[in-house]
Order: sequence, then structure tokens, then C-alpha cells
Amino acid sequence: VPIKDESHLLTVVAYIHQNPRHHGFVDDFREWPWSSFEEFFVTTPSLVERSACLHWFDGLGKLQAQHLTRRPEEGYEQLIIDDWG
Repeated sequence: VPIKDESHLLTVVAYIHQNPRHHGFVDDFREWPWSSFEEFFVTTPSLVERSACLHWFDGLGKLQAQHLTRRPEEGYEQLIIDDWG
């Protein structure tokens, strides 16, 4: 899905992190062992571009708030591909 603007980018990041919960693999998306979400809360070296992503969300607090307060299904319909043909 092409990213249209910054708001769309934030939605996609949250969608990716919340997807395992949405599909019933975990009760809390933070429990997914392969998620990059927890990488934002540590200082060890990482493949995640923390500074860029934190800049998009305007800081760690807002990144966490958007992920924890947003309903996983809210605004994600634009990310679903209905027709593969």
C-alpha cells in the first residue's frame, strides 16, 4: 500500500504493531515476540530506526498513546486489499 501522507504512515505503523492481536495470536500486541514495538523502550543497538519513527510520532509518549488508545480496526480499512486480481 503506498503511503499517502504522514497521518497514513502513523496509521500503518500502528496497524503493523497491532496486527498480531487483531488476528488473535496474542491478547496484547506488546506480547508478540517478533514485534518491533518494544525496541522503542530500550537503548541497545537495533535495526529499528528509532529516532525517525519517534520523530514521526512526536516522541515516545505519543507513539505509546496512539498504540494504546486507538482501536485496532479504526482507520485500517484503507490498508486491506480486497481484490488481488
